[in-house]
Amino acid sequence: MRKIFFSSFLMLISFFVKAQGNLQFNRVITFTGEVATNPIDHNSDVWTVPVGKVWKIESLTNPGTAVITGPMGNFNFLLNGTPIINFNSGKPIITPIWLKGSDSIQFTYSGSLNTGVYYYISILEFNVNQ
Repeated sequence: MRKIFFSSFLMLISFFVKAQGNLQFNRVITFTGEVATNPIDHNSDVWTVPVGKVWKIESLTNPGTAVITGPMGNFNFLLNGTPIINFNSGKPIITPIWLKGSDSIQFTYSGSLNTGVYYYISILEFNVNQ
């Protein structure tokens, strides 16, 4: 009797639940570059997820340099202006990272390093179909 009631309850709920949309693969995006090449510009470009799209960050690295430590400065990855990954921490970078429409990302460096700090990011972009 409990199984029948529980099954009926789940069926009733399923009629009222609506998904947020289906994801359809759109393209692969890769951003590469460097920051900290001069004393003025210590930030990468800012990239914003278009409305109606979702980004899945698959890989996020700084392959061009060793880990930056001590007085050399901090190399960070920002989400909506807030640092969420510090490459100096030595902690592993957990991916994937999912971003919704209007989210923005950026690499930033603060410190006195005179050579470039490089970054690489690989993203899968999806269309959100309602």
